[in-house]
Amino acid sequence: MSLLLLLGLTVGGGLLVNGIDAYRAIEGGVPGVFAAERMDGGGRGDRWWVGDFTSDDGSVRLEDVRLAGVEPDAGARPPSPLSAVASGDADADRVYPTGSRPWLKPLIGAVLLLLFCPIGSVLLVRNFRTWRRRQAAVQASGVGEKSDSRRCARSACRWRHASGRSDR
Repeated sequence: MSLLLLLGLTVGGGLLVNGIDAYRAIEGGVPGVFAAERMDGGGRGDRWWVGDFTSDDGSVRLEDVRLAGVEPDAGARPPSPLSAVASGDADADRVYPTGSRPWLKPLIGAVLLLLFCPIGSVLLVRNFRTWRRRQAAVQASGVGEKSDSRRCARSACRWRHASGRSDR
């Protein structure tokens, strides 16, 4: 239960940091040009362009940065240099295409995780405690398998009488 909470807070916090970085770059970052050199990433889905970024005034140069928000197709050729923005940090590892909103998905994901993982953890704990109380009550009352089978037989009998069906 605490693992769910910890996982949600960790992943949600990471998404929040990525979303804030993307927002800072788009809204007040350093404009420039991104030149893709190669495609990196896994076999399924997670692929991105890696290349160099140079600011319009030439003051910022970032090597081997990732172009975020653009997923290339497998086997695609690198695009021609395109307009991009960087956050301005010297240790930035990604740049963003101008005119995009790459911050939107991470921020929505972060908000959902940071809200629902604590709520889900609380509900999970409450349901588990209720279940344990019910199990303890069943054990304390001495209700065994015989009474459970009688209860099932009675409910089936009620169903037959309610439906007008007779097994005689």
